[in-house]
Amino acid sequence: MIRKIPSILQSYLYFLLFKAGFINDVNYKKVLRQRIASCENCILREGNWCSRKKVTAIINDEGKQHRIKGCGCIWKIKIFDNTPNTCPLRKYQEF
Repeated sequence: MIRKIPSILQSYLYFLLFKAGFINDVNYKKVLRQRIASCENCILREGNWCSRKKVTAIINDEGKQHRIKGCGCIWKIKIFDNTPNTCPLRKYQEF
């Protein structure tokens, strides 16, 4: 959890800058809309959270099954995280 603190703080900063109108990039907004759509329909979502209580299984390219659980983040803030592969299910486009 401690190693995630910088990306969590950065996500909150970008969220605040976006809400205040300082981020107006069209491509940035397009990626945010894609991420919102991914989160709204996600099986790991519980309310406003990517729930640590929910688990799903995915099958990788080799045909092996992996269990994945939610990360525990507030998804409305997590969508602003620019760390690669922040979505546990790898559904996010990169900025």
